[in-house]
Amino acid sequence: MSTPGAYSLDSISSWPRLLRVVAIILAWRSRIRSEPHSVRYCVRHAEVAVCRYIQQSRFAPQLTQIQAGKPLSKPWARLSPFISDDGLIRAGGRLRPHSPSCPILLPKDHPLVLALIDYIHVFLGHAGLLLLQSNLSRRFWIFSARRVIKSRLHKCVTCFRAKPINKPPLLGDLPPSTFLDALGRFVHRRSAPAHLYSDCGTNFVGAAALLNSQWQTLLKASKDQLVSFANAHHISFKFNAPASPHQGGLWERAVRSAKHHLRRVIGTQTPTTNQLAYLFSFVEAVLNSRPITPLSSDPNDLSALTPGHFLVGRPLIAPPFWLRWHAEYLPQLRERSKWLRPTPNLQPGDLVLLEEANTPPLIWPMGRILKTHPGRDGVVRRVLVQTSSGNYLRPAVKIYRLPLEP
Repeated sequence: MSTPGAYSLDSISSWPRLLRVVAIILAWRSRIRSEPHSVRYCVRHAEVAVCRYIQQSRFAPQLTQIQAGKPLSKPWARLSPFISDDGLIRAGGRLRPHSPSCPILLPKDHPLVLALIDYIHVFLGHAGLLLLQSNLSRRFWIFSARRVIKSRLHKCVTCFRAKPINKPPLLGDLPPSTFLDALGRFVHRRSAPAHLYSDCGTNFVGAAALLNSQWQTLLKASKDQLVSFANAHHISFKFNAPASPHQGGLWERAVRSAKHHLRRVIGTQTPTTNQLAYLFSFVEAVLNSRPITPLSSDPNDLSALTPGHFLVGRPLIAPPFWLRWHAEYLPQLRERSKWLRPTPNLQPGDLVLLEEANTPPLIWPMGRILKTHPGRDGVVRRVLVQTSSGNYLRPAVKIYRLPLEP
């Protein structure tokens, strides 16, 4: 039996198991033909039989051309292929004896070739691209080897868990309603705001507190009190998903800027309450004096648009202010500075890893997505994940989808 294709070997995804199955078939054939061979002989020739099957299923036209002595296409002609004594197509050149210099030619997309790459990758202790390609090239020549090896490495679950790579979704657009709400809060600065945005407070406690059920109960009770207070004063509270401070990146960056000035002004001193209140008001004035548009090189235009124009100075409806607002600031909001490439949305049923602070990726819990929460633009930024310890609402940037094949 020269080709074991009738046994549907393509469905076997393990290279060692594939060789054992073929070795058993070869041993059975030798007994039927009254040509008994040792187990070692059958195992050694099993790999040859599998490679011959792969070549006959994908390289049939080239095999006919080589046997007929016809010219081959340019990628094949560079390899100077020839058919060896065992019936395999090998890369020739000036060295014709069977040696590592004459590797076996294999296609890039055959499932058994992918199984071979996965086996050598695990056998070498989950080796990287260069080591894996170097080891394979000693005996096999895989077309587009670098690209297919890199693709298989990206689908290794063990390597992914050791070094997870996340693809955060695109940052949401700034809808007109949000812009008008922000503008209204600045206009009525000293009055009760219409909306207040906040996280759930989990970023203010350590990782141990996140696992404390009593703390979670207290946090929920305080959140309910905030909501009751907001309803009494007609304030709308909006809370981000747990453990997702990046969703409040705008005010988080403002907090960082405030800390920048406070650390340098205070230094190692211990200010009193009055001094600290003065420093906070001073830093507020500094931050509200920062230009929000590029400075002009025109000597007649020395004043830049700052947040202070919204709080003090001329009336907000003065024509010069609105002209500069529309001409200088609004056009900057059209461009993105990051998250320029769209990424596939997380889907219900995806098997994922949940990022946990202060823990190595190898022990992050595994879960399955139960529900997604897409925004108005269709981008999923929150998901409900089911794990062995319960269901959790998490931001998409803290979720790592395992590279499993469909």
